[in-house]
Amino acid sequence: MRLLYDAVVFEEQSVGGISRIHRELLPRLCEQDAALRVLCLTTGRTCQPIPSHPRIEVRRILPLEHLMRPHRLFGRMSRRARGLALSLALRGEHSGVWLSSYYTRPLAGRFPSVAMVYDLIYELFPQLYVGAGEDQVRHRMRETITLANHVVCISEHTRSDVLKIYGVPASRTSVVYPGLSPPIPAGSDFWASARGRPVPSRYALYIGPRWHYKNFLTLLQAYACWDHPADVPLVCAGGEANWSPEERAAMIRLGLSERIRNLGAVSDEELTALYVGAQFLVLPSMYEGFGLPVLEAMQHGTLAVISHASSLPEVGADVAFYFDPADPGSIARAMSDALDLPGPARGVRIAAGRARAALFTTESMANQMLTVLREVAEGGTHGAPAREAVP
Repeated sequence: MRLLYDAVVFEEQSVGGISRIHRELLPRLCEQDAALRVLCLTTGRTCQPIPSHPRIEVRRILPLEHLMRPHRLFGRMSRRARGLALSLALRGEHSGVWLSSYYTRPLAGRFPSVAMVYDLIYELFPQLYVGAGEDQVRHRMRETITLANHVVCISEHTRSDVLKIYGVPASRTSVVYPGLSPPIPAGSDFWASARGRPVPSRYALYIGPRWHYKNFLTLLQAYACWDHPADVPLVCAGGEANWSPEERAAMIRLGLSERIRNLGAVSDEELTALYVGAQFLVLPSMYEGFGLPVLEAMQHGTLAVISHASSLPEVGADVAFYFDPADPGSIARAMSDALDLPGPARGVRIAAGRARAALFTTESMANQMLTVLREVAEGGTHGAPAREAVP
């Protein structure tokens, strides 16, 4: 089978959940199917390395953004410019299944296609994304999803949104949950020597960007009213390196300037060290397509204190501590429940979290994707059923 793949996400995302999914997925697909050949298309202007494997061929496409006005939201080119560049690069290809890392397709559209859908934030929160660039993203998503032979969603909640918003027949959709590789080890003295950025001995952890639906400002309100020990600051990592003016103003108003730490971007090794040392992860999002930080926290033996919104209960199941993301008091109570959990009960909860995380593997993710890709390659549209291994 020939997989025709656009690596556009690696051109626009230096870190993040979507690129992490594809970084794990492509090599695993090749490992599980010796007959699979992947043609990976890219302008070469990448923010991180393209996944490598002996059967992944990388081919450059023309950087047509110099000829057409670019829109810099997940794509240096406009929708049509990227589509034209892809079509030109595929002129010599006569068969294959099309898969894009982020809602792109050749203009010709002559290959059967699978669309991967991570979330529908642009459709569900249109007031946060206003402008020509955002309209391009919405149009590109709708076109890619509705014209695909099959649609793969990364959670049941995302699949439900796809059915409701785009009217795609359920028979043309599947759920394939993201998977985790074994964690990268980090020594107990890692932060004492790494990049001169030691962290406190006890802390709450926030991972990821902090804008809009991530609901970080409500978390600050919760932290300000949280009756907790003074030696448990909030450490933020993996998001914007600098506080926004709104965040700074909120921290000053709430008296939190000395109790919140921002580490910015971190390496995988540093991320491991942060998870291992945290009292708990707190994730206050109003919406998530899946929620990789929850899975990563449980894998590292860290308690997860999370919003009960969207797909997050699919990941946390009965292991996480839940709260109402619109209620700072609810967030504060859930953080207290996690911090004050007695030792034996904490051990049981941590063990349950590790067991839960172990159900989500990169091998299972790749196996289910292969089932979908083969079905589409053979002329079908149904693909794999929703995953049964993870309730």
